[in-house]
Amino acid sequence: MREHYPQERASFGDHFRVGRYGKSWPVGGGILYEPRTLRSMSYGAPQADHTQWGRGGQTSTQIVELSTPIKSWGYLPIGQSDDPSSPHHTDQAEKVFSKRQLKSSWWTPQELMGNIKSRSVIEYSAAQKKGDSVTFVNTTITPISAIPFEIAVQIQVSLTPYIGNYMYSTNILGGMKVSNMPSTVNIIGTGHYGKKNKETRQGTCTQCETKDDLSDYDTRHAICVLFIPVIPLGKRRIMSHCKACDRWLHMSWKDWNAGVEVMEKLIEEGITGSTPDREKTLDALGMVYQLQSITTLYDNLDQLYAHYKDDEEIMAAVAAVMVMLYDFTNAHIYAVRAFELNQSDDNRELLGVIALNTDKLSEAHEAFQFIITNSLDDKYDIVLALVEAYQTKGQHQEALDLLDALPESFPDRAQSKPTHRLEKISNKNLGTSKAIIPKAPPEKIDVGTKFILATIAVLFVVAFIGFSLWEGFKRNVYFINGLSAEYTIDINGDSYTLPAAGLVPIPLGDGNFIIHVKNETLELPDVTLSIDTGFFTRLFTNDTYIINPDTCGIILWENIPYAEELNERLNDRYESIVHFGSSQYFFEGIHFPFKEVPDEISLDSDAPVTMRKSLANYSNADYKEVFSSLYDSVGSEGLSELFRLTMLVNPDDEDIFYYATSFLTPKNSVKLLTPHLDNHLDDVNFHRNYQETAKKVVEYETLINRYEGYLNASPNSPD
Repeated sequence: MREHYPQERASFGDHFRVGRYGKSWPVGGGILYEPRTLRSMSYGAPQADHTQWGRGGQTSTQIVELSTPIKSWGYLPIGQSDDPSSPHHTDQAEKVFSKRQLKSSWWTPQELMGNIKSRSVIEYSAAQKKGDSVTFVNTTITPISAIPFEIAVQIQVSLTPYIGNYMYSTNILGGMKVSNMPSTVNIIGTGHYGKKNKETRQGTCTQCETKDDLSDYDTRHAICVLFIPVIPLGKRRIMSHCKACDRWLHMSWKDWNAGVEVMEKLIEEGITGSTPDREKTLDALGMVYQLQSITTLYDNLDQLYAHYKDDEEIMAAVAAVMVMLYDFTNAHIYAVRAFELNQSDDNRELLGVIALNTDKLSEAHEAFQFIITNSLDDKYDIVLALVEAYQTKGQHQEALDLLDALPESFPDRAQSKPTHRLEKISNKNLGTSKAIIPKAPPEKIDVGTKFILATIAVLFVVAFIGFSLWEGFKRNVYFINGLSAEYTIDINGDSYTLPAAGLVPIPLGDGNFIIHVKNETLELPDVTLSIDTGFFTRLFTNDTYIINPDTCGIILWENIPYAEELNERLNDRYESIVHFGSSQYFFEGIHFPFKEVPDEISLDSDAPVTMRKSLANYSNADYKEVFSSLYDSVGSEGLSELFRLTMLVNPDDEDIFYYATSFLTPKNSVKLLTPHLDNHLDDVNFHRNYQETAKKVVEYETLINRYEGYLNASPNSPD
C-alpha cells in the first residue's frame, strides 16, 4: 500500500473506485469477494494503476415513500446511458454514488417539466412529392386489409409483366422460393441451424400480411432427426422471415451473394453513376425484388426519381416492386406518376391492385372495369380476386353485382367452378355482413419425398433403439477419492481402486448399485446409487452422476461466458460453486464434465453471450489452501469428517492437527485429537495445542489425571 499510495494517509476510496472507460471516483463499502454488506458491492482485479473498480452488486437502489403524491429517491452505480458521449454515461457515479447520496425521482408532470433537457417528437407522414424529389418514410408501412393468401398469389402473378423481363431467375440466381419453416414428419424432416448476418426490418409479410419485424439471415439447411442435424444440405439465405406465419423466402447462399454483387453493380451503373443507364436501372429493380432488398431501393430513391421521373416504364416498375414487397403507401406515389405519364391499361391495373390492398374496393372496381369491358381473359383471375376481397369485407351484394357482369364478357370462364363457388358463397350470406376468408391450400408432399422420409424414419428408429439401449447399459459414473491415500471400493461384487485425490469414470448404466469401501480403518458407510434415465430421453440429456464415498472430495461447478468480443461485463456473467461434504452429486446440462475448458468455442446462436457449464475435481488441492473456503461454505460441523479421515490417512502430518483446532469447535477438536494422543507422546507442541483446546471443554482434573498417567508410564522421558 505504501508503494502504490505514497501519501501519508491513503483512504479506502484511493484504492477502491467506481466508474468505467478510464474515469473513476472513490467509493466506500463492499468486500473483495462476495457482496455481503449493506453497501452491496464487489470489486474486480487490480487495474494498471493498482486500483480496484466495482464490478458487481447492487444495481438500482431505491427508497420509496408511499405518500400522496408518491416520493422516491435512488441512484444507479454508474450512469443511465451506455453511450460514452452522453452526459449521463458516468454522471451518477461521480455526483451521487461516490458521495453516498440519493437523487429524487420525478413523478408528477410539474416535477418533470422542470427537468427536461431535450425533446424529440416522432411523427408518421406518408411519402409526399416535394418538387423534383420524393421523401419516403421507410420505417413505417401503412396497415393493409386482410387479403387471403390465394388472392395475394394471384395479384403477384398479375404484376409479373412489370418486372418479369428484368429477373435473373435463370442465368444468375437459382430463384427464390416461398416456404414454411422446416418441419418434421414422423420425427424426420429438415431444419435450419444458426442465424448469422441477421438483419431485421419492419415490414408486411407477403404471405400472411401481418405487419411485424421481418428477418433476413444466413443459415444452414440440414436433414434432421428429432431436431438433430444429420445430413447437411447446404447454406441458405433466408429473406423476409415472418414470425407470425413462420414463412419466408429463400435461395442458396451462393446465389444470394452473387445476386447482391450484381445488384450493387447495376445500381451504381444505372442510378448512382455519372451516366445513368435506364436498362440497368430496370435490371436493378428486378434484383431488388429477387433479393427482397427494399431498403436498398429506399436508399437510392431520390437519385432514381431525379433521373427517371419522366420515364413511365421505370415509374411503373418501381411501383410494382413496392407492391410485391407490400409497401402500398409508397407504391401509390409512383403508380400515380406512371399513370400521369401514360394512362394505359397496365398502369390502370397497377392502381387497381394498390387500391385493392388498401381497402379501397370501389376504386379497385373502377380501375379493373377495363378488364370486363375488353373481355381480357388472361386477367379474369384479377376480377375474381376483387370478388373475394368484397367477400372478406362482408360486402356480398357488391360481390354478386360484379359476378352478374361477367357472363356477357366471359361466357366460358363465368361457368367455371371457382366462379360458381364464389357466387354460392355470396348468395348464402346475402343480407349479412359476414366476412368470408378463403383458406390457403394445404401444401402437398410428393410420393418420392414421402418414401425417402419413411425410409429415413425406419432407419432412425432402429438406430435410436440401439443407441438408447447402449447408453442405458454403459452410462459413465464418476467416482472421486477426496483423500490423500488410495482405497478400494466394491460395486455389486466388482472391485475398483480409487487413486489418492483421483477421479475414475466407471460405466454402470441404469440400475441400482451399492458401493462399499474396503477399508475398515476409515469406517465409511455404504452408498446406495439408483440410476433411472428415460429410454426416449437419455440420448438428449447431459446428466452427470458423481459418487464420493469419503465425502471429502471437492468439486468446482462453473458457468463460463463466451462471446465474440471480450468485455468487462463478461465477468459479471461468470458463476462458480464449490461442492463438498456429500457422497452423491447429480448435475444437469454439463458441457465439460472433468475436461479441460477450451479458450474458444463455436457460438451456436445469435445471442451475444453463450454460456457453458463445466465440472472440475479440486480434491488434489492443498487442504491448507481450501480449508478457509470450505469453512465459509459448510461451517465447522461440515469440516469434522474431512479432518477425521485426513488424520487417519495422514497420521504423521502435524499441520492437520493445528488446522483442526483452528477451524473446529473446541468440543469437536478434542473429540478428533484424543484418539491420536498416544501416537504423539514425543510431540510437545501437539500436546500443548491439545491442552489449550481441552481446557475449554474438559475438566481440569481430568487433564491432570491423563498426563499423570503418561508420566507414570514414561518416568524417564524428558518430554
